[in-house]
Amino acid sequence: MARPEKESVVREFEADFQAATGVYVADYQGMTVEQISELRAAMRAERVKIRVAKNTLVRRAARAAGYDKLPDVLNGPNAFIFGFDDPVAPARIIRDFKKKFKLEKPAVGGFILDGNVLPGEQFEAVASLPSKQELVANVVGSVQAPLVNFVFTLQAILREFVGTVTAIAEQKEESAKG
Repeated sequence: MARPEKESVVREFEADFQAATGVYVADYQGMTVEQISELRAAMRAERVKIRVAKNTLVRRAARAAGYDKLPDVLNGPNAFIFGFDDPVAPARIIRDFKKKFKLEKPAVGGFILDGNVLPGEQFEAVASLPSKQELVANVVGSVQAPLVNFVFTLQAILREFVGTVTAIAEQKEESAKG
């Protein structure tokens, strides 16, 4: 690869590091072409980008983006997986892919989440986190539930009040007739 091409790769990776909300470094060796193609398709559907490049170029890009500790996990051939919308989406995709095919690969050696470089041992904990949409739905549901209960309680009180007023009105009508 010529020097201008290498510089271009470094710039592209640096831009991805800066734009991504989550970056995962995974060993993909031993996967078939079909498996990698299916993994790429699953990632594309979630706006997740997967790239492969030489570790020396990625080291330069990571350092330029401010991730000085990332080079510690760059050993052997790696795929670099960038999540842009949901930082945990790539982790869930990898976890589900491994379960579907009963594989050990891709094996995450480390990742960046919320600007922190984390070891691969914490991958499973992160992969089990709910998505951003699920968290928002839970919060909205938690806020909404007391309000809904309050409205139902008010409706019940109003129904009871109207029923009581109606009963009193009927009683007065009967006493006026009788």
